[in-house]
Amino acid sequence: MAVKSKKSVVYSVATTRSDRGSGWELVNRDRLQAGGGIRPTVAWPDGPLVLPRGPWNTPQYLEPPHFVFKQRLGHGPHDFDIRDGFFLISPRMKELFDELAPHDCEYTRCITSYSNGDAGPELWLCSIVKAYRDAVDLESSSNVTVSSYGLYLFPNFRETDLAFKSSVIGSAHVFRLAEKASSLFCDDEFKIRCRAKEITGISFEKIGSVLN
Repeated sequence: MAVKSKKSVVYSVATTRSDRGSGWELVNRDRLQAGGGIRPTVAWPDGPLVLPRGPWNTPQYLEPPHFVFKQRLGHGPHDFDIRDGFFLISPRMKELFDELAPHDCEYTRCITSYSNGDAGPELWLCSIVKAYRDAVDLESSSNVTVSSYGLYLFPNFRETDLAFKSSVIGSAHVFRLAEKASSLFCDDEFKIRCRAKEITGISFEKIGSVLN
């Protein structure tokens, strides 16, 4: 009797941070780029859904992002946090990204300090810039629709079951979908390695599997 191959599970990656926030206040938001802020001022410079440039690409900042820790805002940095759609990560989280997605990330070293003026811990602004388009087999997926702009809509995230095409995503451990730019996805290997390294601030929710 033929042995069925095991499906590779795909997870949506999120932060465990509460609404209170990380406690790290970005104090030079207005000086980072023309128009201010961390996110690109033009999300899709080449047109909607055109790869490789998209809202996940890091702008060329005029100066490094400067975060000041204010205890009233939170409890200090985790290994993984989210700020304005990008990730605020520790050195050991960066090590894991470098190992499992060595060519798929963009980093910006941040300046950090405490409210009393002392230097803070090492933190990096990170974005996963590897994105795929048409990576989901919509006919084999459930509870996902496509908007008039070609974006994926998940009416009920917890009940969504996406069937990813192995021919598109290949062996990627962590990646984005052009049609769902705000989300980050990963495979079992990435989740296992995060647990083994005891990465803090990160959570996983099964979102689907890879078609064999």
